[in-house]
Amino acid sequence: MLMVLAVVGLRGAAPPKIRPRVSFVASFDLGQWIGGCRVLCRGGGVLHVVVAGCGSTGHRGTLEYPGRTVTLEPAEVAHLRIDDVLNCQMGGLAAEKHIQYILTVEKRKDDFVSVVMEHLRMSGAYWGLTTLDLLEKLDTVDVDEVVSWVMQCQHESGGFGGNIGHDPHILYTLSAVQVLALFDKLNVLDIDKVTNYVTGLQNEDGSFSGDIWGEVDTRFSYIAICCLSILRRLNKINVEKAVSYIVSCKNLDGGFGCTPGGESHAGQIFCCVAALSLTGSLHHIDKDLLGWWLCERQVKSGGLNGRPEKLPDVCYSWWVLSSLIMIDRVHWITKEKLVKYILDCQDTENGGISDRPDDAVDVYHTYFGIAGLSLLEYPGLKAIDPAYALPVDVKHVIGGLSCLFSSSSSVRSSKSFCSEELKSEELKELSLSSSYGYSSPSKFSGSFLKKDLSPVSVFQGPVSCCTGGSSSVVVGSARGLEVCGDELNVEELTFNIEVEEGNAEPYVKELLLGAQLRHKIFCEDFVVKAFYEAEKAHRGQMRASGDPYMQHCVEMAVMLALIGANSTVVAAGLLHDNLDDTFMNYDYVFGAFGAGVADLVEGVRV
Repeated sequence: MLMVLAVVGLRGAAPPKIRPRVSFVASFDLGQWIGGCRVLCRGGGVLHVVVAGCGSTGHRGTLEYPGRTVTLEPAEVAHLRIDDVLNCQMGGLAAEKHIQYILTVEKRKDDFVSVVMEHLRMSGAYWGLTTLDLLEKLDTVDVDEVVSWVMQCQHESGGFGGNIGHDPHILYTLSAVQVLALFDKLNVLDIDKVTNYVTGLQNEDGSFSGDIWGEVDTRFSYIAICCLSILRRLNKINVEKAVSYIVSCKNLDGGFGCTPGGESHAGQIFCCVAALSLTGSLHHIDKDLLGWWLCERQVKSGGLNGRPEKLPDVCYSWWVLSSLIMIDRVHWITKEKLVKYILDCQDTENGGISDRPDDAVDVYHTYFGIAGLSLLEYPGLKAIDPAYALPVDVKHVIGGLSCLFSSSSSVRSSKSFCSEELKSEELKELSLSSSYGYSSPSKFSGSFLKKDLSPVSVFQGPVSCCTGGSSSVVVGSARGLEVCGDELNVEELTFNIEVEEGNAEPYVKELLLGAQLRHKIFCEDFVVKAFYEAEKAHRGQMRASGDPYMQHCVEMAVMLALIGANSTVVAAGLLHDNLDDTFMNYDYVFGAFGAGVADLVEGVRV
């Protein structure tokens, strides 16, 4: 591949011995970055390039644009690969500047910005700290100081206020839980107390109020579901009614409003889509219709707006993009242009990101800009979960179950092989978070985007598999699932649930009934089948406590269900020890449940 060096203008008493070989006319835009230098005025220029390696060792070259000159050592002279021109045009992320900006904002206590944001400081802490975590600099803050301040914001009701002494609100309660989760400090909470506060805000129709004053909004539905899911207490609310209320807010254009009949808005859409994702209810969404509405939010500049005929705003890089990812329609927008728009909104001198280029920066837009770039898989950033809005490595996003999928061996079955299949290494990497991938090849391929991210959501998202080049979507249902392009209905599998139920010991029926009372997913035929197969395999095996070993399998599966796992993952949880401790092998599980379950079970082998 041709490598070139950009060298513009040679100056000084002793010109460097790097000589241009060819030149061409290039037109530059104001603020554009090329080869590490920013264009400071409009107009055309002549860009001279030399073949890499032609410079003499020990001599320096200069790279000039109007109003600016940069001196470069031979090894530093701007290397431009032909297939990386896009990256150079977009410039780069001023990560260190943004880190310093966040840390500086935290230290300011008495300026105007601090004062006007005092009432929502808890959310500001979440934005700033999550930004640092995505930039892998969370260790620059004093954990004990942050945790102490967060706990001082808790009200006797169990909820949290935006600052010390402020009234509690469900919004700040989620922010507090998210901040504590970032530091793996949820143990400082009285979880039941926080849970009681959140559950007490659910109304008879399934909606949620933000606080005791009663404002209802689908934002609060998402916040309640997300908060309780992180705390592993989602079963404490009426999920069915919560979902029903959210669905009642769906509009004819496919979007969602803040209340039934409310105008579709990208922020509300994120809240509704994420809540439905976390509760395993994405089937209520017309993904094509909603995807079309969302992709229409991209404007000429590459940015996204929240409603038709509105200006773009960096924050919608999160609200729109995460929604598109959760419904698997992210390939309907031009991701390159969105990356460029976000980068253009940076203050590269002082740090921070604004809503639009050249506007004032703030912590809110800095967070959502960085989070959007993370969703776009920009280099140097941690991956972020599109539903929880937390880095995927946050332990409590997975309910503390990372040990279940901790195998370091990579599994790639020939029966389920495809470029996007779920691998045990990816499970380890993603720690069982809600992982969503892109269903079409990225236009950034070969450039800066990360490779081999799993498209599989282990939490009720679509599960993509393929065979022979065709792909399909798996969604947990009571009567069937698509596996690797071939539909497997429970009735067609070599298994008779009625016979198994009739032959089961009383304690087995009690185990299943107990699980069904705790989560409705255990009423699905597919999961019931996995239960009886696991029981048959472990029959006669006992734990050290004297309890049947099957009890452990059920406990594991119930925990997965309570944190939002779909039927594929719950079935794998029931069967997770079978390949090591029973007569079952991979082919047996594959034949009975398909590659989705078989690969998960294989992936957790020690």
